[in-house]
Amino acid sequence: MNLLVEHNPANFAENVKLFATQVDNPDYLNLFISGLSISGQTEMVNTICDKLRIALETLDKRKFIQPILTAHVRKSPPELEDAMKVIQKLKAEESHDSAESALKYVIFLADAEKLFDVALGMYDFPLVIMVAQHSHKDPRDYIAFLSKLQKLPYYYQRFTIDDHLNKPTDALKNLCNAVDAEGKSFEEVVVYVKKYGLFYEAVDLFRDEKNPNQWKVIATVAADAFEERGELKEAATYYLYAGEKLKAVQAFAKALMWRETFALSQEIGISENKIKIIAEGIIVLLEDERRFDEAAIVALDYVDDIENSVRFLLKGGFWMEASRIVRLQKKDKMIKDVVIPGLFNAFDNLVEEMKSSKESLENHKTGLRRALEEKSRRQAQVELLETDERLNDIEVASDTSSMATTRITTQGSRNTISSHRSARTSKQRRKMDRKRAAGAHFEFEDEFHLNSVHKLVARMKHID
Repeated sequence: MNLLVEHNPANFAENVKLFATQVDNPDYLNLFISGLSISGQTEMVNTICDKLRIALETLDKRKFIQPILTAHVRKSPPELEDAMKVIQKLKAEESHDSAESALKYVIFLADAEKLFDVALGMYDFPLVIMVAQHSHKDPRDYIAFLSKLQKLPYYYQRFTIDDHLNKPTDALKNLCNAVDAEGKSFEEVVVYVKKYGLFYEAVDLFRDEKNPNQWKVIATVAADAFEERGELKEAATYYLYAGEKLKAVQAFAKALMWRETFALSQEIGISENKIKIIAEGIIVLLEDERRFDEAAIVALDYVDDIENSVRFLLKGGFWMEASRIVRLQKKDKMIKDVVIPGLFNAFDNLVEEMKSSKESLENHKTGLRRALEEKSRRQAQVELLETDERLNDIEVASDTSSMATTRITTQGSRNTISSHRSARTSKQRRKMDRKRAAGAHFEFEDEFHLNSVHKLVARMKHID
């Protein structure tokens, strides 16, 4: 029956209701859905399962209950919770026996342990027990656990279940509800958030919290975690949420978000002397990252250091801006003492770099030519050895012994090479990777020289 689908999956998907009507047999439909497979088209299989299930629900939900359940379980990944919801609804609207019969069928199709967890995650204890009983689960494995859960308050019970099922996001929501409705400790929320790194989730849950103190704690916990992970922009943002503006200034400064740093510093009244100290630290970091134009702005605006500001501009090749700053600050003497010498120095460096790059380019060209010649020579030797194999059928009496020895030696050499290759350890492969990157092996020498030339050309393109 699978051929019906494979012939034209899209056309079949559009006519599943007609197919279901014509078959009209739950057992045949079960067999069809269970064996449904389209090579490399998981989504199409899922689509057919969905459309067929909807068609069956429209035709006769009670008659086709098993194929409907099969359609849920056959999907990839299986929709076990949806299948269990069908059983849950069957139990509520029809009878316990109907639900029990359907459950037995699903247990036949799917892993009983997974079904137990799914039922538990639905917080439906009667359904959990029904799964356990019909899957012949040992009562010692679940009775005590379920009894303990049933004694817990509503939200804390759900939190414990979600935590047990490794669903921390859902668990956190129920724990927060338990704090509000059942008097659980807020500190437990903080511990849980830290344990699973649920900082964004916690912020969303407490952002509109009526208790501003709890919101401040959560925002601070999130900010501390982001700062520790090096996510400094996020850290600064959450410090602001928490009202920790001084910490936000420090995080902005570490992130080199200097505009935000100084705007906030002035807003909260940090002294000019401390702002200058902050600026000096930022300048060092900006220079390390070769952000010379920004270092120049900070040096001029927040340290009042015109000379260093101009020096940064020259170092970054911002000649006209350096001249503009000097003229604006009426420091004309710096044109002669700083700008022009800086320009000449940059020119000398550029000439030296171009000379060095040209020499490197010539060296790599020579190396590439040599590597290609060596590769060709070795390839010719390999081809010659392969050609020699055809001499096996030629009998030359005087040289028979010699040729046989030669062939045996050659073959033995090849076997030895093959043996060595197959015996390479991962350590040897890593060593070979390092040789490849450095061009230290004849097999990779041409690749090394080509990559080096590419890098040289790319670097020269970026020289202003």
